Amino acid sequence: MAVPSPTLGEVVSAIDNAIRLHYATHTAPPNLTAILASSSRLLSYKLTRADVARVCHHSPVYTITERSDGELCIDMASAPDRGEVVKSTTPLLGSTPDDVGLAQFVRRSKTPTSSPTKVGKHYSLSTLSNRPDKFTFKQRSESDATAKSGLSLLERIKLKETKRKLEQATPSPTPEEAMTPVYAAKVYDILFCQSDGKITTYELERLVTTCRQSISVPLATDDIKGAIKYVADRLPQVSWVERHINDENVTVVRVVGPLNRHHDLAKIASNPLA
Repeated sequence: MAVPSPTLGEVVSAIDNAIRLHYATHTAPPNLTAILASSSRLLSYKLTRADVARVCHHSPVYTITERSDGELCIDMASAPDRGEVVKSTTPLLGSTPDDVGLAQFVRRSKTPTSSPTKVGKHYSLSTLSNRPDKFTFKQRSESDATAKSGLSLLERIKLKETKRKLEQATPSPTPEEAMTPVYAAKVYDILFCQSDGKITTYELERLVTTCRQSISVPLATDDIKGAIKYVADRLPQVSWVERHINDENVTVVRVVGPLNRHHDLAKIASNPLA
């Protein structure tokens, strides 16, 4: 018995879930072949590159990039009609012209395939000769060092001591602090997929529950809240708002502007506050 063709919404949901699962343990965009295999298992239907082309023909919900090695990668794009596409009940097959190919949706990577040729120095025989003055010991005087750095010996010692104290005063991040950007990236993916480029408000506790259900790695509530706050502190489009409602303090998280996944994740990974 032939397996019925899935709808456009079912295909997009399956591919989205496969991409989210990939980002739970990776940071680089996923390989298209691997995502097709994962989403096919989720759908119980064999998806092909032609199916991805049909989806992209309907709406630019994905970006397809060709790496320098020829492999294709797929990632979610912030299409304005993503919410409608996910809910679409239009059958995938027969919904687009037969001549729609994936190639027209592929972007070529600008990463160079090879390093530029390094031009070395050319030496003459006279340059390579061992002149006697090369082996003559030359003692550097204090005045020479002062003239070069602009600081006396005592000033340089004080400067080194000050630098050493500053380094000691700046503690190394704990393992928990080091993992916060990783958790924050996973939280961001959830906000990115759910907001669909619209102004969206989330009650903090519900958002924590959603994150716990969506992230494959078990996280404590405080870790998830810390990751959400981390994102809100670094992205102007995401705000952490505390309100007083009915004699209770309620925290909400708002997405107040469009999200740019590649730019935002780079900002989250760089760690410093915006």
